[in-house]
Amino acid sequence: MSKPLRWLLRITFALVAIAIVVAGLFATIVHRHLPGSDAPALPGLSQPMEVAFDARGVPTLKAANLLDASRALGLLHARERFFQMELQRRTARGELAEIFGKPALPSDELHRIYGFRQLAERTAAHMQPESAKHMQAYADGVNAWLSARQGKVALELTILGVRPRPWTPEDSIATLLLMHEDLSSSWRTEQRIDALKVTEARQHFFFPRVTDEDVLLIPDAAPQGNDAAKLFHAEHASNEKPVELTPGEEGTRPEFIGSNNWVIGGSRTKSGKPILANDPHLTLRLPNLWYAARIEWAGRFV
Repeated sequence: MSKPLRWLLRITFALVAIAIVVAGLFATIVHRHLPGSDAPALPGLSQPMEVAFDARGVPTLKAANLLDASRALGLLHARERFFQMELQRRTARGELAEIFGKPALPSDELHRIYGFRQLAERTAAHMQPESAKHMQAYADGVNAWLSARQGKVALELTILGVRPRPWTPEDSIATLLLMHEDLSSSWRTEQRIDALKVTEARQHFFFPRVTDEDVLLIPDAAPQGNDAAKLFHAEHASNEKPVELTPGEEGTRPEFIGSNNWVIGGSRTKSGKPILANDPHLTLRLPNLWYAARIEWAGRFV
C-alpha cells in the first residue's frame, strides 16, 4: 500500500470516528432532554391521581376534583410543549427579540402596541376567585415541571441559552390573547372594504357573508339567502352611472369564509355513532396548537 493511500485511510477513519463521537454526544444531549416516564412530585394535590396515556399519546387524567386536574394538566403541558409555551408567551408579551435578536423586533413592536401584557395583568387582577384558583393551580403544575427539570426543560431552550422564568396566570391569559389575535384577522379585510367607500349593498356583493356552499345542519333552521347580487342589481338599476363588472366577479369564492363544520351519520362510521368535526379549517402546526386530553373527576369528564 502506497504512503498517500495510507494517509487517506487514516484521515477517513479519523473523520468517521469524529462523526461517531459527535453523533453520540448529540444523542446524549437530546436524550437527557426527553421527559421520560417518571413523573416529578406535584405539590398541592388534594389526593393522589392517575394519568394514563393511550396508544396515540393522548392522556386521561383521573382526579378527585377539577382543581387537581388543572394542576396536573399544567405539568403535562410543560412536559410536552414548554418550548412552544415559551414562544407563545414571549410573542404575546413582545419579548422574542431577547432570544432571536433584530429579526423579531417587528413582532415585538406590534404586540407591545397591542398591550397584551398589560391587559393580561389587569385581567388576572380582576378574575373571579374560583377562576383565579384554577389558573394558579395550572401555573403551579407548569412550575413543578420546571423545578424538577432544571437545565433540561427543552432542547431548544438549552441551545438558545434560555433559562425560563416561572409560569404565571398572566402568561396563560397572554397566550389566550394571542389566540384571539390569530382568530381576528378579518379586520384587514374590513379595513379594505371601508376604504372602497361604496354602499352597503355593494359591500355585500363583493364580500358576501353567505356563500352558495353553506349548508345548514339544523333541519328547521331558517336559511340565510345570499341576496347580495339582488341588492346590488336593485341599486344598480336606480344608479345613473352604471358600474361594469368583469366576468367571474359575481360568485367569486372569498379567500376566508369563516368557521365551518361537517357531520357524518352513524351509518357511515365504524362505531355506529355520528362524528361531528368543528372548525377543521385551522392551520396545522408542528407541534399542533391544541393538546388533546381527557379529564375525569367526580363522575364527570371533559
